[in-house]
Amino acid sequence: MPPYARLTAREHLEFVADCKGVEEDIDELLADIGLVPAADRKVGEFSKGMTQRLRLGMALVGDPDVLILDEPSSGLDPTGISEMRELLRERAAAGATVFFSSHILSEVEELCDRIGILNDGQLVAVDTIDELRAVAAPETTLSIVVGNADCDPLDVLAAHEAVSDVWKDDDRFCASVDRGEKASVLAALENDGITVDDFSVDEASLEDLFTAYMDGNRRAREVES
Repeated sequence: MPPYARLTAREHLEFVADCKGVEEDIDELLADIGLVPAADRKVGEFSKGMTQRLRLGMALVGDPDVLILDEPSSGLDPTGISEMRELLRERAAAGATVFFSSHILSEVEELCDRIGILNDGQLVAVDTIDELRAVAAPETTLSIVVGNADCDPLDVLAAHEAVSDVWKDDDRFCASVDRGEKASVLAALENDGITVDDFSVDEASLEDLFTAYMDGNRRAREVES
């Protein structure tokens, strides 16, 4: 239901509650979506972000078991996005199933425990982000700072069976490592007399995974044609 310019935020939520035949604490819901100060203003005076907050509130009326949201952060400022994310986390923790579509992949990565990737209307992948990484990006980048070294760390890294590539980035020794083999690579360095002072692991982002699945799906179509 699109918001009506002549109605207030409160009237919208009351109308949706009537349509669903549910009792709703409208004041509490207005507080949840951050619209208490504007509760009795006509929606025609709202900004895009305020209208988006109202849309979310309308979806939440009746505490549904399933929420289906399309680009829920569209039009929201950083504070609104943070509040929206927290609200969705709370609903999910309370047992609701939340489906939402978004082109903001960092938001998807932060909020979702399972992710589906669509390409030309086809669902090409659906899984946890860890499992998607295991399929599309089986390697991670291990970045290491060493202290004492009896030999060249790059030589030790390159000789490890779980390492496919090595390079140096300023004072850090880097390697592309099979996922799950980080500990064995670090142990190999220590066994060869190299002290590891610090390390970090750079996992493929959801954007990287999305690109990998899109490229793979496109190549598959080219082969079929």
